Amino acid sequence: MNSKLTFLSAHAVAGIIGMLGFATSAQALVITPTFTTVITDTTNAQGTTVLRADLAGLGIDQISYITVNDSNSGTGGSAGAYSGFDIDALFLDLDGDYLTLGDQIYASSFDYSAGTLRFGSAPSSNTAGALNGSIDASTVDEAFATLDTIDATWFGAGSVSLGDGGSLTANFDPAVGFTGSLFIITGEVGTGLGESITGLIEIGDTPISVPEPSMLPLMGVVLAGLGFVRRRKKQA
Repeated sequence: MNSKLTFLSAHAVAGIIGMLGFATSAQALVITPTFTTVITDTTNAQGTTVLRADLAGLGIDQISYITVNDSNSGTGGSAGAYSGFDIDALFLDLDGDYLTLGDQIYASSFDYSAGTLRFGSAPSSNTAGALNGSIDASTVDEAFATLDTIDATWFGAGSVSLGDGGSLTANFDPAVGFTGSLFIITGEVGTGLGESITGLIEIGDTPISVPEPSMLPLMGVVLAGLGFVRRRKKQA
């Protein structure tokens, strides 16, 4: 947050893990997208390093969730309620321009798992949870964190802190299908990238033999017929 604080000279690597949401997927392909710095936004936010990763050409055509994991390095971020990766936003964007709102795809819900608080001096949390932006150890305060837009203030509203080893999952229901470009947009609260991001995208790519809903009535008839034949054999 405040660029003068020493935490911005440290690095906590967070991972992005997304999963292709095929209902019939059994295996997974793990890829690593490249995150690049777009800008340090001081207009819409007090100072957020905006990052994006291009998913085009990586063999993905559907995503059901993206998970951000703090690396648990114990060095990135501030202390206390602001430990770990401080996420200003997490959403999908078709053209990679976070300022054009019409093509952005926002999560339908979030799953949160708070990490540990690092010892040290820092302002207290602004929300009910021990980590800023959380209600408790498993719930994001979405009204406070506003993860669909870059708008965070240092030690204030607009973001959620993961804590050391914490995670945040953005769920997309229905799953997001695409054939052209698609980007992950996220942001670290601060004027310098105190916590860098690396990425792992987990993609389900091999369908299993799950019957289509339209086939279920036919299967029922077949099973009933088999039962009838077995009863006839017993009677004989």
